[in-house]
Amino acid sequence: MCIANPIVKSQYGDDANPIFEVFYLADAHAVIADFSGNPPKEYDL
Repeated sequence: MCIANPIVKSQYGDDANPIFEVFYLADAHAVIADFSGNPPKEYDL
């Protein structure tokens, strides 16, 4: 599915490209913070 995306396909060609690899993160937790003074936002994915 990823390689069907035109942007991905233009960068990697096809799924035989050795630098193309699909991965996922299970039970991921993300914190996004910036210098705005607002508290960081946390996400459980």
